[in-house]
Amino acid sequence: MLFHVITVCALFWAFGAVRSFGQEPVSDSKAEPFIKKAQDFYRKGQADEAIATLNHAATLYPSNPRVLYVRARIHEERGSKDKALEDLNKTILLDAKSVEPYMRRADLRLQAGLFADAVRDYDKVIELEPGQAPYLWQRGIALYYAGQYAKGAAQFESHQKVNSNDVENAFWHFLCVTKDKNIEEARKRLIKIEGDARPPLMEVQKMLQGELALEAFAKKYVQSDEAKAGNPQALFYAAYYAGLFADISAKPELAREMIAIAVSKATYGGYMGELARTQGKLYALKPLTK
Repeated sequence: MLFHVITVCALFWAFGAVRSFGQEPVSDSKAEPFIKKAQDFYRKGQADEAIATLNHAATLYPSNPRVLYVRARIHEERGSKDKALEDLNKTILLDAKSVEPYMRRADLRLQAGLFADAVRDYDKVIELEPGQAPYLWQRGIALYYAGQYAKGAAQFESHQKVNSNDVENAFWHFLCVTKDKNIEEARKRLIKIEGDARPPLMEVQKMLQGELALEAFAKKYVQSDEAKAGNPQALFYAAYYAGLFADISAKPELAREMIAIAVSKATYGGYMGELARTQGKLYALKPLTK
């Protein structure tokens, strides 16, 4: 989980500079020169030329999944998520055994609010590569939003075994148990974290433990002039997790205030910033009634 900052280079050039989730689609040799040319264009910042090259390749080799996969990744990086999903759907139809397209589609479906679909894709990743199961914290978040709280809690418990010092993992586990049972049970089953150095996550842990009131946390780490003028990434995470905690604490106005601030700082949150935007869209679909 962590502060999941994703860069163009990390995502696109190696397709594995971030954690690799398995095999990518393969390509026949005839299409590879077009893919390489597109990568060269993209490396030089010529994204339109890269897309045009891949469009031509897709016309010549319509059954080549790697052409579509590479184009999907460029669309994703450019923010054209609908186009990326379309290409990933086509990729998977042509190659149902490569793990990476399912992983990318799962993440995009999660961010798009297609939670049940995202769960199915994460489950497919596990089916194809069972060893990846404990690493898929994203699956836990998808399960939470899909209303499968017990399974979500189990996913975060599994992730704890491979990532033992992450308050974010403890937080999402807490949310799942609270929704499945209640906040008292969530505190009994709280995952203990002692050394997460990322501000202000140890204060988030104190909030989970009941040692720091939500309102006091929000005032100091989100609403204060010092917080607003400080580290924007810390402000994002403080607002995001205060908002989610307020949501499960039946404090909808504070939840929406905090999530709105998180959305305004989402560019500092990487992957979690995208999920903050998703939460904001969910609120927009359900206005508060006075």
